[in-house]
Amino acid sequence: MLISLSPFSNMMCQNAMPLRQTFNVVKFYGEGLVDGCHAKNREWTNAEIIAIPDEEIFGVDSIFCAILDNNLEAGTYPTLINDIDYYKIQKRKSDALVYTDVANVTHASGLTTYVDYSSKNFQSYVYSISPVDITGIVGFDQTKFGSHNFFGWYLSAIDNSVCYRFDMNLQSDAIKRNEDVKIYDNYTQYAVISTGVRKYLSGKLSTMPYSISISGEDYEIDLETLDLVRDFITNGEQKYLRNTIGEVWKVNTKGFENKFLDNIIENPYNIQFEFIQTNLGLCE
Repeated sequence: MLISLSPFSNMMCQNAMPLRQTFNVVKFYGEGLVDGCHAKNREWTNAEIIAIPDEEIFGVDSIFCAILDNNLEAGTYPTLINDIDYYKIQKRKSDALVYTDVANVTHASGLTTYVDYSSKNFQSYVYSISPVDITGIVGFDQTKFGSHNFFGWYLSAIDNSVCYRFDMNLQSDAIKRNEDVKIYDNYTQYAVISTGVRKYLSGKLSTMPYSISISGEDYEIDLETLDLVRDFITNGEQKYLRNTIGEVWKVNTKGFENKFLDNIIENPYNIQFEFIQTNLGLCE
């Protein structure tokens, strides 16, 4: 929608809706004083336009947010001369100083969002997104604070491509810490004990997986969901496992079982699987 300002009491007027087009160049014509230019990838209502603050920041829908500073470098990242190759995503705890690499998202992929499934519950993080050009030069970063507050257990792929939330009919068995302890019964009053470095957790989780309908109003417990969850749990790859209290581990999963509830006409099912900790993960 084309919006213009009327000289009479700043009244809004609207022109006819133009055809949708794609633009890759911004040009200013005539005399004027421009401090900044913010392009967003969405349509704005009159109320939103009126409520625009004096100073805007780069956001989720932003294409670029240029602060011109008496020059014509209208890019969001004026330090980069060459084309952007990828975006480096990093994070750190809000009370830490050092960032940890999370992912590199290529510019060619066209992705505009990234979901991090490796973060702890109730932990505040600072995320940093930096553009990197084709020569490896890193531009100015944009930072964002984020935290979680969820219930249940989450099992997700290391590359963040798949994530399952388990919160229905959920039950976890005792989580065991497996230690390398050997007891030697010698001809002495007390046994001799030696310990190694092995310390990993293992446990078992039981739940009823489900999928949300497209409308978001109903949940479904069907054969397709069972097949997808079974294939994911038994694929032999490392995964992230998170719980409500705030623990997160890299794990391998095995021992998948499912039991149908035959006394219910819809014939739902519970699943059960074991997990073995393989690494502390990225979030310690």
